[in-house]
Amino acid sequence: MSNIVFFNFPAYGHINASLGIAQELAQRGEKVEYYCTEEFRHLIEKVGVQFQALPSTVDLFSSASGKSYLIETSLEVLPILLEQFRRTPPNLIIADATCLWGHLLGKLLELPTVSNHAAVIVPPSFLPPISPELLLTFLPPHFFPVLPCLFPDANFYTPLEKLRLVYKHRILWARLRQQYLVEDLKMNDLFHARGDLNIVFTSEAFQFKRELFDDSYIFTGQCVADIRLTHDFPLADIEGKSVIYISLGTVFTDNILFYRKCLLAFGYSNHLVVMKVGKSVDMRLLGEIPPNFILRNDVPPLEIFKHASVFISHASMTSTMEALEHRVPLVVFPQAADHYLIASRIKESGVGVWVKQQNIQPQKLRELVEKVMQDSTIRRNVERLGKSLAEAGGTQRAVDKILELKQRASTPK
Repeated sequence: MSNIVFFNFPAYGHINASLGIAQELAQRGEKVEYYCTEEFRHLIEKVGVQFQALPSTVDLFSSASGKSYLIETSLEVLPILLEQFRRTPPNLIIADATCLWGHLLGKLLELPTVSNHAAVIVPPSFLPPISPELLLTFLPPHFFPVLPCLFPDANFYTPLEKLRLVYKHRILWARLRQQYLVEDLKMNDLFHARGDLNIVFTSEAFQFKRELFDDSYIFTGQCVADIRLTHDFPLADIEGKSVIYISLGTVFTDNILFYRKCLLAFGYSNHLVVMKVGKSVDMRLLGEIPPNFILRNDVPPLEIFKHASVFISHASMTSTMEALEHRVPLVVFPQAADHYLIASRIKESGVGVWVKQQNIQPQKLRELVEKVMQDSTIRRNVERLGKSLAEAGGTQRAVDKILELKQRASTPK
């Protein structure tokens, strides 16, 4: 049986930010079983740990909402996992902060837990006294950027659909509470479940309201694995060029109008533009592609950042940290979830610009991006925050703290 069981959320931003932890644990002699969906088997096995398929039939993209997915998955997999781990319990559970099933498993089996936070977290004392879901039914996400962190799907639904989701979530939550009597877990914690140790993949300098978190939270920056992934991207073509990198990540990619706007804004300019459009986009819908564009469904982001002069993105935690670690300023169009709070922090920290005008004209967008590329104050701020990430400790610090917790938990009292 494994010493450590690892659960992660099936999204590249969550996997990539923390995969180095699994790799380092294995290299230090720990036996790790890593549970996720089949899509990520190739990545997980590359770091030298044992992949286990999560015993779930719930599909993330077919679920009514992110919250529905988390609760429905927990209801399905917990009976299976409980039976398995009651026979041979691990010493420690590591789970992404969104993996409700992993955290409930730890509580029900009274095992020490580590929570990995791949999104900006909000201190409990900062939350509004009424339901964030109900507030977001009537408020636009940018009005109070904290709220979408707690109801990430909010801007994809009409007010009536949001109210129906609130009702659905409460019914699912009641079923879960009835089946597993865990008193100290609240529905608002679904995307930010707390462990005995909490690893946050940013720096203290970037974290929102850092002073409101206790010592169980450590801010390490990203914990990226040291693995080589094959790709056919023509890196030689972008060396020495003024590179604009554009990406909306891997989930929020179905935005043809955004991509067309970028083609109009930067086509036939003096910049070389690398634009990732996601695996679900039919490039034929984009029309003529200017000769200074490299358009791909997927790219090797860490390699692109080595050459980029600016990053136009959706402001996810993982992509923002990658940009800052490579000292690349940002121009962001938040799409959902914690993107709005990260966009707010980008603006407050002076490392880029949050474009709140979704209908910004191509010429204005081009002028804005070129201004950001030339802004010396933004460059200084990017350097400052990039340095804070480099000094945060990364994988080594995270694993040191995990093994300290494991040792404390196994020491007889």
